[in-house]
Amino acid sequence: MRPNEYNDLLGKIKCSDEFRSRMREKLSAEPAETKDYEESVSGTEVITAKHNWSRIAAIAAAFVLLGGAVGGGVYHFSKVREDQIIEEAGDSVYDKIRAIKEYSDMNEYLWNSSAGSTMLVGKANDHKEELFKYLEEHDDKEKTEKINVSYRSVRFSFVYKDKEYNLEVYENGYGYCSESQKGSGNDLKEENYYFGVHIFEYLFDMVMEKADSDVTEAMSKVSENELEGFIDTEFLESDDDSALFTDSLMKDSNFGDKEYTVTDKNRIADFIKSCEWIKIKESEFDNKNCYLIGIAVSESGCMKNYGESPYGNYKLKDELNAEKLRSVIESCIELKSENSGLLVEDISTMLSGISDDAAVMSWDGVNGIPQGKLNYNTVLRYYHVSDTEGFIKEMSDLEWVTCDMSEYEEKTIEDKEKNTTVGCFSIGNDLSVSRNGYLGYSRNYCKLKNISDIDKLTDIFEKHFIMNERSKLADKIERGIDNYQNLEANFTYKKNFESSPASNVSLEGHLTRDVKNEYMYMTGQGNFISKDVNIEIVLNGENKSAYKTAEMSTGATDLAYDYHYSSVMIPMPACHYTYLCKDIEKALTPMYNNNNQDDLDVRDINGNTEYHWISTDYSSANAEYTIVLTKGGQLLSYEKKEYSDIYESFSLTDYVFDSNNFNGVNVASIYEGIKSESRRMQEGSEDTLLYPELSNKFEAMDVTVYSGSAAKSVNPKDIYDLFPIIDKESTDDSSWLMHGSNFKKNSKHGERMMDGYITVVFNSDEHEFVMYIPESSNAEWGENAVMLEDHFGTDDECFDSHYRYYTKDEISRLVSVVKTAINGEQ
Repeated sequence: MRPNEYNDLLGKIKCSDEFRSRMREKLSAEPAETKDYEESVSGTEVITAKHNWSRIAAIAAAFVLLGGAVGGGVYHFSKVREDQIIEEAGDSVYDKIRAIKEYSDMNEYLWNSSAGSTMLVGKANDHKEELFKYLEEHDDKEKTEKINVSYRSVRFSFVYKDKEYNLEVYENGYGYCSESQKGSGNDLKEENYYFGVHIFEYLFDMVMEKADSDVTEAMSKVSENELEGFIDTEFLESDDDSALFTDSLMKDSNFGDKEYTVTDKNRIADFIKSCEWIKIKESEFDNKNCYLIGIAVSESGCMKNYGESPYGNYKLKDELNAEKLRSVIESCIELKSENSGLLVEDISTMLSGISDDAAVMSWDGVNGIPQGKLNYNTVLRYYHVSDTEGFIKEMSDLEWVTCDMSEYEEKTIEDKEKNTTVGCFSIGNDLSVSRNGYLGYSRNYCKLKNISDIDKLTDIFEKHFIMNERSKLADKIERGIDNYQNLEANFTYKKNFESSPASNVSLEGHLTRDVKNEYMYMTGQGNFISKDVNIEIVLNGENKSAYKTAEMSTGATDLAYDYHYSSVMIPMPACHYTYLCKDIEKALTPMYNNNNQDDLDVRDINGNTEYHWISTDYSSANAEYTIVLTKGGQLLSYEKKEYSDIYESFSLTDYVFDSNNFNGVNVASIYEGIKSESRRMQEGSEDTLLYPELSNKFEAMDVTVYSGSAAKSVNPKDIYDLFPIIDKESTDDSSWLMHGSNFKKNSKHGERMMDGYITVVFNSDEHEFVMYIPESSNAEWGENAVMLEDHFGTDDECFDSHYRYYTKDEISRLVSVVKTAINGEQ
């Protein structure tokens, strides 16, 4: 660390005058003489290795005499090349360092202010190549005017001719590059950067590979001055007495968080100061079960600050003190009152951010958007507030009391197992009000004092929330799906791709629909997925579908699937009449409603109604729709044009609704037959409901079960019974995620032993499949959600994952299968 920056740090941190004076005196002292490879330097001054320049010059001269003219020529060429490389580096100090690396030795230093002097760890250039390779591969640094120093850093020093160059990165991710006259300690030029915490951690670990036990101890040391400054500055001197307990700092929602008030800061501070702490890296901080009291303290004994400051991440040296610390904190915080009354002015202030004619979105049904497609029964609608002033006044006139966020989150969920909401209106960006009387704004939550006021609240919604025109049409289509008795008709479906005619689809056939029993049966023929086929499509109850295609030429089954509306990785026929109606309904009220699109062109056609509109999605692509509905909202025809070269259409002909002579098809046996055929085809192919790579390779995989702190290898055959349960008939309760991530170097997976879970890992040469099965109520994703992941590759790998909800009985069966496999328990 540079002397001027150490002075700056001494001015920022809280420490005694005596300590500050002593440190500044050391800074101004002359550097101590050190021998080659000495492992410490005075103060924070950089002391470079002393070279015997006369000896080096003599060796160089001898080399020239021995080499003769040829040797001299090579030396001259090399020198010209060297000068050219340095010149091309320009004025950037960082670029100069990269340029001179081949012509200069590199020293490696570690610094921890609590331990005192900068420590010289390595001089053998062992990490030079790795350093620059890593920096080039992760070149996302940002140049800054100033840097925020912290208590630890890693530094690399180079000497070239009469100049000294330094590259230093602090624990908080900031750093600098400097150029100075050798031995002067005064920078001729410096550049400040934000490299990122991940850069510091990698370089710190790299240099620590060479560190002995003394260095290791010094780098983890937390002095009394540092600890006192951290607690006083970041905790005691804050006027904020609010506290929050969260089960995870990494989660996206506030579900389960509890709000408190700190009643005795001094007692907490005194206990923290009485304990011995060590430094840890940001990535080593335990983000689970944390108290946020101005600083973050985890139940496992980790501690860190918020925002930018010199302080980093700490952990109790004696883990036995973690439980004591938790007890002290719990005795010094008080749960905020859940039932304090709110004044009219309080509610008015909470609602004051609502703009005139504000946009409102309602959400009813299952939370989440599996694979970017709303669930079958999720209903999304858009409104606007007709009279903002009147809405705020009438809401404020109701009696409200405060509640904490855990109650708010719990009471606005109708069915925890199915993850369905009670129905909520979102107004603007931060305000949400539920149909059952809960109101949330930012981190403030309240509820109706009297349950009898629910009717008044409903009246306020109906009076002031005016539904948009496209949402009204979506409502009409939703009602039209099941507000009749039966349907029999012929259908035609086409989808043409101008840029790829081979992908065109063309089907026509016959359909019957028994609305009362939620049956639908469609038969047809045509071209589907580049083959001439006969097709059967079945709806067997709400959102339970199956289809089968058979090649016209041979009659052999080509495809067979059972599926639901939000299924993924299944080539679904878009002519499914019920699902097509759902698609149109949801296209009218997209999750991303750009510019609150609401225009419709409407005209009468022989007693039916034609609707035309253009939608712009989040990627600004236009899709043009034209549909024809009966008065009751039943779909008769549909056209869609998108991306200028895709045209899709569906139409009914010879249709009859609510016939007294209707003879529907009992589709249950047809559905079960297709489902069975689907399973048989999957067993003989590289295709399963979860991951194709598991099929036919399962028994050759290494299987390990992680439970608590133990890991045990099991026979794949003993755990096979997991799959009939995991591969249960899918529902819309599954939420899918597709993403990539970076993992620890040389690791095929991140955290395996997770609190509240049994983890089952299936390993092959190319893939690693992971199941997280909840074993207790404190499981991070919920006691009814199983997380499934497929990892592939080694370094910087990617993975795809999803979580799926199961009943308590299904979870119990999964746990039983695993425990039986590892120890015979039922």
